[in-house]
Amino acid sequence: MNGQKIVTFTPAGRKRYLEILVEYLWNNRGVIDHHEFWINVPNENVEDRAFILGLCNMYPTMFKAVEVDTPGMKIDAYRIAQFYKTMEPDTMYIRLDDDIVYIEEGALLKLIDARQRNQNPYLVFPTIVNNSIIAYHLQNCGYLSFNPKLDGTNVLNFAWENAQFAEDIHERFLRDLDAGNKWRLSNDVRLDNYVRVSINSFAFYGRDILPFKDEIHDEEQFLSVDLPKRLSRPNLIIPDALISHFSYYTQREYLDKTGLLERYRHLALRGL
Repeated sequence: MNGQKIVTFTPAGRKRYLEILVEYLWNNRGVIDHHEFWINVPNENVEDRAFILGLCNMYPTMFKAVEVDTPGMKIDAYRIAQFYKTMEPDTMYIRLDDDIVYIEEGALLKLIDARQRNQNPYLVFPTIVNNSIIAYHLQNCGYLSFNPKLDGTNVLNFAWENAQFAEDIHERFLRDLDAGNKWRLSNDVRLDNYVRVSINSFAFYGRDILPFKDEIHDEEQFLSVDLPKRLSRPNLIIPDALISHFSYYTQREYLDKTGLLERYRHLALRGL
C-alpha cells in the first residue's frame, strides 16, 4: 500500500479458531503482502499443525509458516518472543491472534492508515471486542454496562478472568451487529498512563522492535508497557477499525461450550 509492505502475523495456533480467521485473511488478500503463521504449537498437535502447513503449501504466496529453533523452550509467550527476531525493519506488521473471530470490512485498511498517519505511538490498536482495557472505553461510550462499573482498578483482572463477562460482551456485540449498530469509540484513545493492554491485535513497524529483540521475554508487558514508556511513545487505540477477540485462556473452556464460536463461524462464511 503506497509502497509500504504490510504483513499480518499470528502466533499459531488452533485449527478451530484459525478456520474463522483465515476467511477474513483471504478477504483481505488485496490489502496485505502475505500472512505469517508463527508456528507455536507442539508437534503432537497433529491436526493443528497439518491445517496450518496445508494452507501454506496450498497458497504459498499468501500464507507462510515461520519456525524458530528453540530447543528445550516451552510453547509459551516467552517462546513467541523469539519470532520477533525474524522481522524486517521497513515492514509494517499487524498482529492477529489465532482466536480473532471477526474483522469488520475495511478494518485493516483503517488500521494501516492510522498507523501511517500516527508515527509516534509505539503500538496502534484497533477497537477490540473482549479486550479488558478496550472494554472499559466501550463501556464509557455506552455500548457496554456492568455492575460494578469497570474502572481503572478492577478492569484488568475482572474483565480478563471472567468468562460470563466475556459471554455478555459477545452476546451484546453480535446483537448490535445484527441490528446494524457498529461499535465505535468516540475518538482516538492515547494511553498516556502506559497501562498494560492485551496484545490481541496491533500494528507496528519491524524497525521499532528489532533494536530491542534480545530484551523481549514477556512480550505483552514489554510491548504494551515497558518499551513505550522507555521511549515516551504512548500507545494508541483507534475508534473505527473493529475486530473481535474470542477468549482469554481463563475464559476458553466456558466460552467453547456456549455456541458463540459457531455463530462467529457463520458470520465469517457469510462474509459479514
